[in-house]
Order: sequence, then C-alpha cells, then structure tokens
Amino acid sequence: MKKNSFVLLGVILLVFCYSCIFKGDIYTNRIPFVINPLDRNMVLQVKFNDSTMANMIFDSGCNRLGFALDSAFCLEHPDLMAASSVVKVEAGGSAWTPEYHTKFAECTSPPTMKLGEINCVYPIFGVSSLKRIWGPLTVDGIFNIPANDSTHVWELNFEQNYIEIHSGREFVMPQDCFIFPLEEDSLYFKIKMPMHVKCASGDTLTINRSFLIDTGAAYDICLMYQTPELQFFNKQQDAVWLQFVDRYCRRYTVQTTLFDSFQMDSVRIYTFDFPNNVSDYVLGTNFLKRFNVYFDLPNRRIGLQPHKNYQRVVNP
Repeated sequence: MKKNSFVLLGVILLVFCYSCIFKGDIYTNRIPFVINPLDRNMVLQVKFNDSTMANMIFDSGCNRLGFALDSAFCLEHPDLMAASSVVKVEAGGSAWTPEYHTKFAECTSPPTMKLGEINCVYPIFGVSSLKRIWGPLTVDGIFNIPANDSTHVWELNFEQNYIEIHSGREFVMPQDCFIFPLEEDSLYFKIKMPMHVKCASGDTLTINRSFLIDTGAAYDICLMYQTPELQFFNKQQDAVWLQFVDRYCRRYTVQTTLFDSFQMDSVRIYTFDFPNNVSDYVLGTNFLKRFNVYFDLPNRRIGLQPHKNYQRVVNP
C-alpha cells in the first residue's frame, strides 16, 4: 500500500512538471510590453546576438525593411556593429516633422535579433540619435514586423499588454473579429476602413479611406493637411488647439460607428494643417487599444477583436 502511494505521488509530480513545461512552450512567443503614460510608446524586450537585451519601441508605422538603434546604445555594445558596414549616411528624422533632422547611418549585416523564440530577419538597420528625434524617454531602438515574414500571425493584445507571435498554420482568428484585407504594400500596414462620424454639432461624415496602422502615433485618428475631409472639420466650432513641436494641430471629439453597428464614443480625430511625410490617414495606438489586433501575414489581413469591457481613459 505504501509502495502504491509513492508511485501515485511520482505520477502526480510528473504530470505537474509536464504541464508546467507544456504551458511554458505555449507562451514562449508571448512578450509583454509597457506603455509609458508620458510618451505612450509600446516598449518590449528584444535580444541581439543571443546575449544583449534591448528595450525597443514597436512601431508598426515605420519601414519594415530594417530596424533602428540608438547611437549611444551601439557605443555601449560595439559587438552589435562588429560585422556591419555603413552603406550611407544621410539626414533622417520623424516623418511628422520632416525639417527636424539628425544624422542617420544605414548599415548592412544587422546583428541577429530575436523576439521571444522567433528570429526577426532584416536586410539592413540604421543607427541614429533616436533621443533627439523621439525625446529623452526613447529607449534603445525601434522596430516593425520584418517585411519578409509571411508565415506568422502577430497578436497585439491590449487587454493584457503583450505581443504574441503565432504560427500561421495553427492559428485560428477569433470569431468576433472585424476582418480587413491588407492593401498591397510590403513596407507598411494599410487597411480600408469605413466609418461614420458624428460631431458635437450633430454634423455627420462618412470616411471610407485607406488608413495606415501606426503604433508609433499615440492618437486615435489622424487626418493630414491634404485630405478633403479637413474642409468638413474646418467648419466645426469645437476644435481644441494643441501644440505639436513648433506648430499646432487640432482635435475633435466625435462619435464613430464601424460597419453600421459597432459604436465608439469619445473618439478623437486630429487634423494636421502643415506639410509632412505621414500617410494621409492614420490609426494610432489610442484607437487600437479598444481591440486586440491580429496581423495575419499568411492571409494578408488584419483582425480587430473588440474588448468586451473597454473603458476609455482620458489622459489630460
């Protein structure tokens, strides 16, 4: 009887250990991110050359051919550039403020980059003083999903703040997702999203445009200076003027309906009246926070899964 008890205890321990190991395997490619309330960027840990950990901004609006590292970080870790060579040095900066430049070195042979257990492969990378462009809170670098990744589904989970990279062969899109086909652009993520907008005045507008998905922009919706919808918003009397670097932009709080059924209140539409190099229509992080976002690369589509208990937090 005593021997049987020991055998039973051993089996239980084996099952427990196996379940822990198996559970760990499931979440191997789940990487938590944090969003600092001051600069509102998504930051997560990335490993270079199997040894150097870096805190990187995830920016779905930047070029997918390469990533960028802060020059001070590269000085601290010279091995990251040991096998690289500089192709060219030019003025670089934010597309939002194109006249604000710093030197940007484009390099070949990037260091190996791993997110969880997934190798992210890029043909090039850049080195620049990112803090000069992004501000003093900028961490070690910035990256987007590699352009050559056509096999994974990247999940941005804003309910629990993590990115999880799924195998495209095994992944099943949640049934309650809104599905948008990805437009034919290998360097950026763009979807055509129809929305009905109602302003505080009661005036309404239907916007059915191609939006850039940009987690590097801490906004709901942005309309650039050349978009025809600005004529509609110019007539609204409830604009809130905000300083944007050395200029100003305007903000309007509206009610928005997607697909004639999904209603979103307190949506903020920002209008930019000055020239820049940003896509005409932008969906930023504050808009995306209402959903879990699935970049389904094998099927060239985006899934937006609404949060059931979402509540808007307004940052003054």
